[in-house]
Amino acid sequence: MVAAAPPGTFPPGKTVVIAQGVQLLKEEQTHGMGTQSQQPEHDETEPETKKPSLNRQESLHCVLGVSKSMPVFLCPAGLRPVKDLLWAVDALEAVSERTSSTTKNKHNPPFVFAIVGPVLDEAYAEAVANRIAKNATKTLALLPAVSRATTLAYAKASICVLNTSLSEGQSGALLEAAGVGTAIFARDIPGNRALLELLDVAARGFDGDDFSSYEKVQGAHPCGFLFSNPETLAETLALLSMGDATTVNAATRAAQRARRGAEGLAQRERDGWRDVAASLLQ
Repeated sequence: MVAAAPPGTFPPGKTVVIAQGVQLLKEEQTHGMGTQSQQPEHDETEPETKKPSLNRQESLHCVLGVSKSMPVFLCPAGLRPVKDLLWAVDALEAVSERTSSTTKNKHNPPFVFAIVGPVLDEAYAEAVANRIAKNATKTLALLPAVSRATTLAYAKASICVLNTSLSEGQSGALLEAAGVGTAIFARDIPGNRALLELLDVAARGFDGDDFSSYEKVQGAHPCGFLFSNPETLAETLALLSMGDATTVNAATRAAQRARRGAEGLAQRERDGWRDVAASLLQ
């Protein structure tokens, strides 16, 4: 990251400490940091263009064209093969068709599975788009990449955030879902299980609650849900979307637990960097 920084970002002769996940500013914003910043002169002949605030951006449900009461399962991911975004599509479609046939309004899907993220592999992105275009139940949606702030707003507006990856180190999308208090539903792979375990341990250390008991719902974990097959995932999501009391209660408690864990991890991170800064000043 240091090597990739724009010229003038870091003052010469100084130790540089960068926290994990920090995003460097653009070159025109960082050049000359540590000295008087060189701001471009404002041309009064041209009206100043204000950046739109998050509050003025369209909501997730508005973008999808569905009512605010529609349950949305959000899958934030870059479109590339390792994300295996079509893993649960067939199962979700089957559950959607079956659920719609038993409800009064058979013309609307019982839920929407929305993928949002940048195209990182053109061929794979095309395959995902083509598969979603064939969806007759209107259960599936593919949204273009948006800013991180908008992605977080989307996650907060969803009833759960999904991860279907073949492999993960530590999913930033799931960690951010925990941070905004949205339930985590994920494929049972080592990286996702390790993250939920980390959140559970952090929550225990943060508030002293070991949370040893929780609802016995398929795939349930104290901080989310883990599934080894798409059929079980789809069935549990369908129960969640229909308001099944046991599933909703388990998802709510898991989301609360994961949020406490995320707060505990953030506190630990703050304390760690505070200690690093203190040691450098000694």
